[in-house]
Amino acid sequence: MFAGDGVWGEQRIEPLADLNGNGATEVAVVQYNPLRNSNELTVIDPQTHHVSLEVNFTGANRVVDLEHFRTSEGMDRVAVLTEGRTNNITMLQIRDLTTGKRLQIFRMLSGASRPIDLEIYNDEQGRPQIAVLGYDSVARRSRIQIFDLVTQAKVSDFNVSTGWRPVGLELRSASGQLPALVVLETNGTSSVVSARLQSRSASGTRLAIRAIGTHLTDTRMLVDADSSFVARGDQLLLLTTMADGTGYSLRRFGASLVAVETVNVVDERKALGLFVMGDTPVTVSRINVLLSNPTNQGTLTRTISTTPSSWLQGPTSIVHHGNGFRSSDFVFLTMPGTSTPEAVLLQFNDEHQQTRTRFSSAVTGEHHRTVPISAAPSAKVPAWYDANRVQLHTRIGAVHPNPEIPAFFGTDEWARASEGAASLGSNVLTRHFKARDEDPWWPSFFPESGETSIYAADRLNSGIAVAANRNLAQEYLDEAYANGVHMIAYYWLSSEASLAASHPEWVCRAASGAPIAHSRRGTYLDLASDYADVVTGRLLELAAMGAEGFYFDSYHMPEEGCWGGAFEQAYINATGLAVPSGPASSTYGAWIQFKADFLTEYFDGLTAAIHEQFPHVAMIISNVTAVGLFETQTTSTLASSGIGKTEFTFATRFDDQFFATHPTVYRPDDDYRYALGWTLLRDASDGAPPHVWMAGFPNTSHIQAFVSSLITYGAIANIDVPEANLLVANNPIGTTTRETVEAGIQLGNSLSNAVANKSANTEVAIFFSEAQRNSRPTVEAAYSQVIGPVIGAFESFRRASYAVNLVNDLQLADSSFDLSRFKLLFVTNLSELTLTQANAVQAFVSAGGLVIENASVWDWTQASGYEAAKSALIALAGTLAAPSLSASGNTDHLHIQQFIDRGDANQKTILISNDFRFVQSLRGTGSTEPINPAPAAITNLQLTLRYNGGMTQLTAPELQVSDWVTDQSINAVRGVDGWIIDVPTFNQVAAIKISILSLPN
Repeated sequence: MFAGDGVWGEQRIEPLADLNGNGATEVAVVQYNPLRNSNELTVIDPQTHHVSLEVNFTGANRVVDLEHFRTSEGMDRVAVLTEGRTNNITMLQIRDLTTGKRLQIFRMLSGASRPIDLEIYNDEQGRPQIAVLGYDSVARRSRIQIFDLVTQAKVSDFNVSTGWRPVGLELRSASGQLPALVVLETNGTSSVVSARLQSRSASGTRLAIRAIGTHLTDTRMLVDADSSFVARGDQLLLLTTMADGTGYSLRRFGASLVAVETVNVVDERKALGLFVMGDTPVTVSRINVLLSNPTNQGTLTRTISTTPSSWLQGPTSIVHHGNGFRSSDFVFLTMPGTSTPEAVLLQFNDEHQQTRTRFSSAVTGEHHRTVPISAAPSAKVPAWYDANRVQLHTRIGAVHPNPEIPAFFGTDEWARASEGAASLGSNVLTRHFKARDEDPWWPSFFPESGETSIYAADRLNSGIAVAANRNLAQEYLDEAYANGVHMIAYYWLSSEASLAASHPEWVCRAASGAPIAHSRRGTYLDLASDYADVVTGRLLELAAMGAEGFYFDSYHMPEEGCWGGAFEQAYINATGLAVPSGPASSTYGAWIQFKADFLTEYFDGLTAAIHEQFPHVAMIISNVTAVGLFETQTTSTLASSGIGKTEFTFATRFDDQFFATHPTVYRPDDDYRYALGWTLLRDASDGAPPHVWMAGFPNTSHIQAFVSSLITYGAIANIDVPEANLLVANNPIGTTTRETVEAGIQLGNSLSNAVANKSANTEVAIFFSEAQRNSRPTVEAAYSQVIGPVIGAFESFRRASYAVNLVNDLQLADSSFDLSRFKLLFVTNLSELTLTQANAVQAFVSAGGLVIENASVWDWTQASGYEAAKSALIALAGTLAAPSLSASGNTDHLHIQQFIDRGDANQKTILISNDFRFVQSLRGTGSTEPINPAPAAITNLQLTLRYNGGMTQLTAPELQVSDWVTDQSINAVRGVDGWIIDVPTFNQVAAIKISILSLPN
């Protein structure tokens, strides 16, 4: 009954009896999964949401239909009619509905007949009989065969019609009589098709025949049309499409196949079929009609009554089996009872009847895909991710990423990791699902191996014994949901030892032909090869289990490239250049640039594949080298594939050793370089908060400065929690203590509330062109003409309290990118813009925007020149457009950011982070390294929030100002240029809540 649900193929659904006696009719669902080549039978109680049966069976056959019946002993059974996918042989399986055990299987139709439908009834002796309707498309002849289910003997075999195409088979039963077999047929000879009903006895005698008009068309009858034809007692219900395609009709037929009632419904959506739970009264009062959108295959249901256009008030529900691969994860689809509802709600429940996540889905048009109810700031950012700006990270998995370090497998920390995260106050945890080159820890069906998983049997994985069909990934996720924790699955996609051995063509090799291996995590695999399909399939499985995010770490492919396989061939095809033999080759730069572009293209495709079925999943993609501005391993556009990931200090780590090898070049302060890297990832990903990791905090001051600085810049503070401190305070030397982690989470949770559902203010855009950087002949030229001016401009604007964004090459050339948000645009070299970029800048200027080009006299390479250039730039900017915020007092190395509520511009937050250059990690150093002291507290600081819109000191509204953390009131008065706010004394961060009130009297 359901069409096109994600990876699922054919689906059949059958109402059962009240199996558990609670008054609710269970539902049996059979689906075929083309990726696994398997069928699944699930029995669900729609009242309790309980999955009472879940069984997989061979996928070599296509499920045509299923039918529930009860034996004379009162045992519940289901008959499953299948057809071979390659040999067209029709088989019947009988399964127990309590255990799922297959009790019988035997061959049915012979000859050229294809199975259409089946029905089960009891003969005069109460013995179960099965009637199968088949159709020979060559002879255009339909027939019915009847078998005794106990003996499997054929009872009857007779032709029904020639020249008519059978659509479905139903049983019409009258009190005291054997059921009549009623066949729905069409002539199938024109676009508007005549249709008829005919009834037959079990011996084949024709009892009645009735034409039912020309309401059925070939195309509309082909979509699971049997579901449009339902019998209850001596009544028949038929759903047909109106001849003009404007809606559908529901007709009721009596025992003699005469129509006694018709309901016409005008509806732009396509009617797929009926869904009747339990027995329908003799006079049909209401039934469920399954609909699909005209532009996609998403389904919904409406309950209609016999009064035209009268809709049942209140929500209705239908079991919709659709959460990926696990049939125990199902969905209740409900809809408010209005004639034109805007949305339906889908509530995911897991097999333990625990509600996971609620989703909203638009009913009409192209918007039927599921998205979180609480609208995320962008399509890439789930609401839970945006709302939790401090998150936890642990390496607890079955193995450790470093093979030399023992894992926590089987310990309390391993079994209760999410409980530990929750006890520390965190709602989000990143945990290792695949840490290095081990096999998957669940019975994955990728790579494909027929109808069974190669990982389902008892096995030894990286030295750990895994019992048959044990699913460690599901255990992690179930434990997370039980503790109310959102789980991000760390997935190492770069290597897998068993696949490197079985598929040597997937191995990344050096130009010499030798395999390239990571220092700890195994041999790299080529993401341009078919191995990419394995990764996609694995991630879809994990998303179906309930993973709400994926974390892709490190470089993804070898830094030097990947020779000898699909990647090399893709490079040749795309560039036509010779494959380099090493860094000294003339084409090596193009080779590395191609790799950077390939990674963006790869993750674009991967994200699209995941979001096609699971649009709520966060895709967190490492882009560590881009944040330093120097290295070309990746580009900033990689962040646009999802959400950027980096580490706190990586902007200074990945500078190609430029400052270390050029000691005479002025080195800008670290805090602004860190912040520039975070801003680059944030803005390249359309504002998605980048995931920024750090470990080994020596004390509370360090972790609070880490948290506050990142949230101030619109990022996620990803705190590494030592595994030993997850549940109790073991506090090994050189790790962050449990008390310190708790302090960071507590502050982060408060600041999350301050910025949730708010966007950073926009004033200045700095254009960082990686193309211009790459065109320079030397790194010195690239720094003096592109990189240095960008760093200097960022620091200049930030010190002057301007809100700053970074714009990359792709964005400036994108006609949909909104430059009008900004007052100023800083460009290093206007003459080197592409035509598209130049046109975008001209449009920006025509709309009132102001452009500042880097001046050749501004020397960003020497200390004196750097300071002079900063002063000149800010003086020029001040004459063009003053910042909306300014500060007076102790402002050295303060980082000030204004956030504006997306729904109400009168609600604002100002975050002020103190100097965070002192933040350090003692990871692995123990207590031997001196601990940096925290900066002095900030006192006597005043902010001026500039008036806008022609306001003056007399006309400006009043402000209500308070501290987000303490909720204490803060003094604010109207000054000459703007509201003056007295900032309370603070150590690491101040969070100021602002509400613009009514105009003064």
